[in-house]
Amino acid sequence: MIQSPLNYTGGKYKLLPQILPLFPAEITTFVDLFCGGCNVGINVGADHHIYNDNCTELIGLYELLARYESERFIEKVERIIYKYNLSDVKTRGYDFYGCSSANGLSAYNKEKYLKLRTDMNQMTLHNDDYYIALYVLIV
Repeated sequence: MIQSPLNYTGGKYKLLPQILPLFPAEITTFVDLFCGGCNVGINVGADHHIYNDNCTELIGLYELLARYESERFIEKVERIIYKYNLSDVKTRGYDFYGCSSANGLSAYNKEKYLKLRTDMNQMTLHNDDYYIALYVLIV
């Protein structure tokens, strides 16, 4: 199973073992009406998928992800992490920040997160930079 890159309350990833067997074996077009994190849609085998949601920012983020090569997207995400001095445990580990995985990094990231959120909310154009900032805030 593939897990959505968006982790949020209400995500269906943990329910997939119960949900997926309910679908027919062959699906021509799967419509994920309230796609949210797309956990269901990306795991349903179908010839065509249609993802729908009334959150325009979410759809804009998915459209950006569809356009970007993985390496380019990751590079832009890392630029924001470095620009705002957010934690990067992949590179530095938890000890660097004086935290453990059990305690999390919220104390370290709080002010930096709030600055990024303020800057994103002041963007008048919902362009690539906006959606990449949104992704960083979500994760």
